[in-house]
Amino acid sequence: MDFWTSTEYSGFMVGLIRELRERDIEARQRYHISEATYRAARSTPARLFLRFRQYVAYPIQLCAMLTMDRIRWSCRVRLTAQ
Repeated sequence: MDFWTSTEYSGFMVGLIRELRERDIEARQRYHISEATYRAARSTPARLFLRFRQYVAYPIQLCAMLTMDRIRWSCRVRLTAQ
C-alpha cells in the first residue's frame, strides 16, 4: 500500500506505517518534497518555488507515476494470460 503525498509527513505517517507493517501489510510513504526541504523554505522565492512544486509539479508527477504503474500492471496481466 502506497500513501502518496506532496510533502513528507513524519509523525502520524510513521506511526501508521509501523502499525500496518506489524499487521503484515506492506506500506510506504511516497512524497515529492522532504520535510527538511519544506521547513527550510523561509524566503519568499523559496516558498513560491515550494508551492510550485506542491501544486503544479507534484500533480503532474503523480499522474505520470500512476499512469506508468497502470501500464506496467496491464502488461503483466496480458503476459500472464497468454
